[in-house]
Amino acid sequence: MPRPAPPPALRPVPLLLAGVLVVLGCLSWLPLGRPAPAPLLAAAAALGLLGALAPRRALAWCALGPALVLLGLGRAALVPAPPPATVATAGLIGEVVAVSGIRTELETPAGRLRVDRWPAPALGSVVAVRGPAATVAPGLSGSPRAGALDLRRGARAIQARWWRTLSAPAADGPSPLDASAHAGMLRALARGQRAGLSDATRGLLRRTGTAHLLAISGLHIGLVAGLAWGLGRLLASPFGPTAAWRTTQLVPAGLAVATAAAYAGLVGWPPSAARAVLMVAGATLAALLGRRPDPGALLGGAALLLSLAEPASPASLGFQLSFLAVAGILLTAPLAPPRRWPAALRLPLAALRVTVGASLGTLPVVAWQLQELSWTAPLANLLVTPLVGTVVVPGALLCDRSALLAGLLLPLVDGALTVALGTLALLDRPPLHPALGPLGAVLLAAVLPLLRAGLADALLVGSLVFGLGTVPAGVLQVDFLDIGQGDAALVRWPDGDRWLVDGGPPGDELLRWLRRQGIHRLEAVALSHAHPDHHGGLLPVLAALPVDELWLPRRPVDPDDPLLVLWRAGLAAGATVRLPQDGGPVREGLSVLHPRPGFQPRARRRVNNESLVLVVAHAGRRVLLTGDIEDEAEAWLAPHLGPVDVVKAPHHGSRSSSTPALVAATRPAWVVVSCGRGNRFGHPHPAALARWQGSRWARTDQDGTIRVRLGATGLTVAAVDWWGRARPLRRQPWRPRPPDPAQRATAGARAGPARARP
Repeated sequence: MPRPAPPPALRPVPLLLAGVLVVLGCLSWLPLGRPAPAPLLAAAAALGLLGALAPRRALAWCALGPALVLLGLGRAALVPAPPPATVATAGLIGEVVAVSGIRTELETPAGRLRVDRWPAPALGSVVAVRGPAATVAPGLSGSPRAGALDLRRGARAIQARWWRTLSAPAADGPSPLDASAHAGMLRALARGQRAGLSDATRGLLRRTGTAHLLAISGLHIGLVAGLAWGLGRLLASPFGPTAAWRTTQLVPAGLAVATAAAYAGLVGWPPSAARAVLMVAGATLAALLGRRPDPGALLGGAALLLSLAEPASPASLGFQLSFLAVAGILLTAPLAPPRRWPAALRLPLAALRVTVGASLGTLPVVAWQLQELSWTAPLANLLVTPLVGTVVVPGALLCDRSALLAGLLLPLVDGALTVALGTLALLDRPPLHPALGPLGAVLLAAVLPLLRAGLADALLVGSLVFGLGTVPAGVLQVDFLDIGQGDAALVRWPDGDRWLVDGGPPGDELLRWLRRQGIHRLEAVALSHAHPDHHGGLLPVLAALPVDELWLPRRPVDPDDPLLVLWRAGLAAGATVRLPQDGGPVREGLSVLHPRPGFQPRARRRVNNESLVLVVAHAGRRVLLTGDIEDEAEAWLAPHLGPVDVVKAPHHGSRSSSTPALVAATRPAWVVVSCGRGNRFGHPHPAALARWQGSRWARTDQDGTIRVRLGATGLTVAAVDWWGRARPLRRQPWRPRPPDPAQRATAGARAGPARARP
């Protein structure tokens, strides 16, 4: 008897391509600003109609492709812009909903606002803040722009002139999970509350590439939906092969979709869960229609629907990781073991292929944004994820909502989690740290489809992508980083050594930028002085990168001195701690000018005036790095300084710095001001800028990262954009602007008639 032909499959290419084009349309809003939605949607409709009427498929896609991109762009433009964030005299009260370094996001009656302040409050606390509104700074070149779509809509930050914590985070209510030996992790799985997770557990999950277990992933949804489908088939089995068999298929299909949707609803519909529910629903619908569901078509349809429902979602990390993981699994499908192999060998290899494919698919985003890749992750996910997804997560959700169920299921859930964590401990190995900029991530994403042509070719081209980057030869390069309100500068010496001077505010943004530059070792790290806007980003650098020398301005004076923390971190990193007072040889081209022997600053500004001051020189030109010295230290230094080509303006261009003595002694061609956009201190002060008249100026808050190169061909100063491209700055020497005639007339009227000279 001949075998019946399989049902026809849905055509994957049109739906998959449609989803990709709509996602690109939503993302294209980021560089294009805020266009008007009506013309975009009208053009999309016209092109769509033209494509529908086209006689040939190729001609149809020539019109449908741009129509879908315009549809995504127009849908994103339809989202109304929030009103500009203004702060009343009495201030705003909001709840802390996100903290990253110094960046704190508040949920307030005026919408979600961002405040850059250190130390940041605890998650869930209620704070009051007062100050004027400011534009959110874009961040370092090549860094992921968190909330970039919100920035294009006009989102604002607050210059926190006044800040007070009103209440601590609300205490979590009791839960039956508290009786478990792994209460912290079970609470994180059931309620999303990660405060109870130990640092050891966090590190274990991160190093083994299983941190996604704390979030309900699409795999969890798929496993639960599969179990529900099997249960539905079991319930429908008494009907047998009758005429109503297609009707009875509604039982497993409806149960699978309902279970997947209920599961996603319990965890708040993250992008991965929403994607999985849509794919489950599409697969069941195709089965009911007698069609063979195609994963590519289901993935494209889910991307299309999610993008149209929430056009900001394609810019989120969760959306990108979820869809790229499935795309990687589909791309590695040709590598699946043949069906003729024994099941005992074929099934484990197939599961391993799925985990490897997911890792390869997410590699572009991981290398750009996360920069941490566990080489044991495929095996760890193969062994642990099914157990956590089918036993631990559903059991934790049920136990958290019913004490009766907790009495029955909690021992099983606790035991399963013990086995899972024990397995991860056996696979715990130091992760790799791939790092790419946005262009490298795009190129790597374009390389991954070559897996269809052969894994070796794709890996070869991918290795070339990771090798992108140029190092200037024969020049000394100093990058003054757009780190926000703070200081950080990277010095690249002609011999290849790299020195980091200051680290900016707290956070790991600097560390990730260094990795994207291909820097995995530093010959020296120098801290100018112990203020958080200079040393905050150095702790992650010292913990992650090998450092040969750590330069500090002085010895710690008490147990609470921040220099003591840096000192210990440097020793833990294997660095030699050096002080200006110790003497000894300093590398060629570097001079340490301050703190000078015998200098005794006043107590009020002691930390600033004790800043480490360095001069880097090459090819007869010099760059002066001043830290945060003010008038008192500048008076001491001025007699010992000579002309320089570039000065980093002391103390971010504050009024109490850049004294006439320092200006007259240095006479620089360029002045670089390192400060944050819309900072609450008002840096740089107009009076300080006015003292540098005759010099050209560059500002990180306006120009972004500033690149200075000293070489045989002379001095060049350029602004580095987000993509890493250097644009030479050509400016006239700065001079104070004269008042316009209307202002002079108004000032003269207030001053009265001019007196005749004697």
